[in-house]
Amino acid sequence: MLEVVCRLEFDKNSVRYGQIPPDLIYYCIKILLPPACIHAALDGQNFSDYNFNTRSGWEEFFMNKPIYRLTRPGDEEALKAIWSAAYDGDTACADVYFDQCYRPGDGVAAEVDGVLCSAIYLLDGYTLHADGRHYSCSYLYALGTPEKYRGCGYGGRTIWRSGVEGYLRGDDFVCFVPASESLRRWYQNILGTRSVFFHRCITLDAPAPVEGSVSPIAPEDYLRQREAFLTGHPHIEAPEKALKLQQTYCELYGGGLWQFELTSAHGICLGDQEDGRLTLRELLFPGGDAAEAGQLMMQTLNCTSAEVRTPAFWHAGQGELKEDCILVPGGGKFPETTELPFWGFAMD
Repeated sequence: MLEVVCRLEFDKNSVRYGQIPPDLIYYCIKILLPPACIHAALDGQNFSDYNFNTRSGWEEFFMNKPIYRLTRPGDEEALKAIWSAAYDGDTACADVYFDQCYRPGDGVAAEVDGVLCSAIYLLDGYTLHADGRHYSCSYLYALGTPEKYRGCGYGGRTIWRSGVEGYLRGDDFVCFVPASESLRRWYQNILGTRSVFFHRCITLDAPAPVEGSVSPIAPEDYLRQREAFLTGHPHIEAPEKALKLQQTYCELYGGGLWQFELTSAHGICLGDQEDGRLTLRELLFPGGDAAEAGQLMMQTLNCTSAEVRTPAFWHAGQGELKEDCILVPGGGKFPETTELPFWGFAMD
């Protein structure tokens, strides 16, 4: 029954024009759902304040209120405008995503009076390997709410609706990376999210000479080597479409996918650079020193500083432990692990 109500939430237009019997919906909501679920699904509004036995009662509730729905054909221009407004005028990354990955229905949008005012996208096909089992995951990506619509709760509720959609599609878990630490705490307090993935962050403030070799690597080879390195540890196996998207983003900003040799050990990494600062969004080097590998990449790319992200279960004593992806409530119980799970690259 939760699925029935949640599906209705994605298509309030059907309710608005009387295509679904009000008494059926009222029964579902009033009798079969717990109060906490009603409160969350209906944006905290009190149903007892409205008369749902009349058309005017439905209109009073639904008109001029946000509709949360799956994206549809024809939304693309509005969705790109939201992306651009939310990310300082960026259009290049939006164009890449819509060209390479997007399909109608991949996103959830908030709509008010026919205008889209917030949106987020579900990237499916991720697999969590932990405790000897496999779990299906989706990643929520590129939440955008233009400034004039902020402060209304649209972004938070769009995330909640996206989590519902992921779980209805059969995902065990739905995760995303907050844009800031303050938002991480806000989502935790408002949505009940929690951090379940972690990485080690190593900061390099000056280059140093290192002997080694670096060469580009194809996405399919990167994924193969990635799994070979991470097998036996709790980690996310990413789909090829996500890595190709990440590769294109990296290349837009002077980066890419690489493999390297250093002191007879082999590793892989991906990243980008801006104004001489290198961000290695994922560096896998279980047989060697992650900081030294970061120095090798700085030297290769003529950078003067770097941030290196690597699994928390390697390179003890190097860098700072950081929280990574957070879990949207509503799925199964997240597995208990003896090591901190690693997500890796997240197009952030």
